[in-house]
Amino acid sequence: MEEEVKTNKKKIIILMAAVIAVAVAAVIIMIVVSITGKPKELTADDHMKNAAAFMEDKEYGKAMSAYNMALEENPELLDAYIGISGVYEAENNTQGVKETLAKAIEVINDIDWSDKEVPDTVKDIYYKYADILVADGDSVTAQSILMSGSDIVKGLLDDYSNPDYKVHNDAPVRSGEKTVLFGMYPDKRVEADGLTKSITDAEYDDNGIAEVKGIKYFRTGEDGKYSYYVMNDITWRVVSEDKDKCVLMSEYAIDAVQFNDEYSDIDWNNSSLRNWLNKTFYDIAFNDEQKKNMLSMTTSSSRNPDYGLVSGGGVSDMVSIFSAEECSEGANGFAGDRKASDKDRLCKPTEFASDRGVYTDTNGYCKWWLRTCGVNMALEMFTNTTGVFACDGYYVIGTDIGVRPVITISENSMVSE
Repeated sequence: MEEEVKTNKKKIIILMAAVIAVAVAAVIIMIVVSITGKPKELTADDHMKNAAAFMEDKEYGKAMSAYNMALEENPELLDAYIGISGVYEAENNTQGVKETLAKAIEVINDIDWSDKEVPDTVKDIYYKYADILVADGDSVTAQSILMSGSDIVKGLLDDYSNPDYKVHNDAPVRSGEKTVLFGMYPDKRVEADGLTKSITDAEYDDNGIAEVKGIKYFRTGEDGKYSYYVMNDITWRVVSEDKDKCVLMSEYAIDAVQFNDEYSDIDWNNSSLRNWLNKTFYDIAFNDEQKKNMLSMTTSSSRNPDYGLVSGGGVSDMVSIFSAEECSEGANGFAGDRKASDKDRLCKPTEFASDRGVYTDTNGYCKWWLRTCGVNMALEMFTNTTGVFACDGYYVIGTDIGVRPVITISENSMVSE
């Protein structure tokens, strides 16, 4: 019995000691809390200040973490996106900069600005992103991005200044040493990140053209599967000029069109290409005022230089293409022998023409039709990728040969640069 009592006393003593220990611990915790207070939670501004300090010390990993923590606190903190893009810039990661700014623009578009003042950071983000696109040679996407942001920042597109920004719309004809601008045709593809709802939902006419905020777009495709292109000024080479008129040939292959849409013996006079150039292309490329300044041309017959076959001639066109005689042996500024490579006959396609199927070699040069039949009337001559005539010709239904239109305009439509 006595032994049992001793055991119980020990248990009581141990229990009391445990209680006292817990109490002491609780008191200590209360004292610590009363002295130090609750640990402070960092705000988005705190994280931004920390990030700035890390950036100054070139601790880019820590700066990136701080900017991301700021965004966790405030997902609409646009300065954090600017900061992150700065980290990527410091690390020479252009793709990271581009993706960060693209994400920032998504955030900007999701914000309801109706009752908010738009900060200068918004313009900074748009312009920084546009500069990257322009540096990549993609002025068209830059244009679309800035246009989409013009609903948020007034004058965003109009105020953008970058000497490398190369998008022309409705520019006057400018005469220079070699080229002029006249008419418009689909040129640069609008990439997905520049394709806005205002572009896709615009009302396109029978020619596939719509104007959105002063910029003309061309839509091609069917059943909801469309591609979109910016309509840009057509660059023409001045091949001959006198006091009354100028003869122009497109500097680039502007499209991929069959010489004839059926495989048969055919000449220029009866070809579907002639019909397409003088109807479809003519109506898409030129407005009413430009058409008034265009002069009709009477084409001459053309003789194959190797096989002697003569075709076409004696018809009047507003738009034509050159024959073999008209771009060789000193004619219209072409000095090279037809069997030798001539740099003046080298030609590259527009982006639109490439997408339509124009073949290019490893140097980016393409083939282009001539108004001269080949070894027989079912084959048509063309200039190959080295600037040499292919006198044997190619099937008139060929789909990968470019078209370089030729027009004549009155001298008074030329405006000096």
